[in-house]
Order: sequence, then structure tokens, then C-alpha cells
Amino acid sequence: MFRFILSATALIAFAVYTFIVLADQNIITYILALEFWSWGMQVFIDLIIACTLVLIFIWHDARRQGWGLPMILPFYVLTLGLGSIGLLAYFTVRNFRLMKSATA
Repeated sequence: MFRFILSATALIAFAVYTFIVLADQNIITYILALEFWSWGMQVFIDLIIACTLVLIFIWHDARRQGWGLPMILPFYVLTLGLGSIGLLAYFTVRNFRLMKSATA
């Protein structure tokens, strides 16, 4: 239960924060930061590396859980488009399913 609440809270909080930032600063501002400041590109590359490693973990974890590609594909698409939000969504759903199966 604690893992589900933690992951769901992190997902909601980060998603809300992301959409607030996107509403305030458009995507062009982000792209310009990548182009003109080396720290912006470093953070972007770091995010790509981290997300890739977690997606590899998710692939193996989902197979252990008995999930097929149709079940995890939405999380891959979310991660490619929104980064950590897709990863947090996977862990929220995973923890919900584990919590549900533990109480059954």
C-alpha cells in the first residue's frame, strides 16, 4: 500500500509540476536551453541515459510479472514523450496491481 501511495503521489505531483512549467515556459524555451547552454544538454543526455536504463528494467520486470508488450507499450510511449512521467506511471500501475493481488 505504501509503495502505491508513494508512486501515485510522485506521479501526480511531478505531472502537475511539468504541465505548470509547460504552460508558463513553452517548449521553445527548453529547446533553446539545450542549444545554448551546455548544462542543459548535459541534463538532457543524463535524462535519456537514466530513462533508457529504467526502460530496460521495466522490460524485464514486466516479463516477470507476466505482462506482454501491449501492456507495457503505453508506458514506453509516455516515457519517450514525457520522460519520468511514463516511468512513474508504470510503477504506479505495477504497485497497484501488486497491492490488489496481495489483498485478494
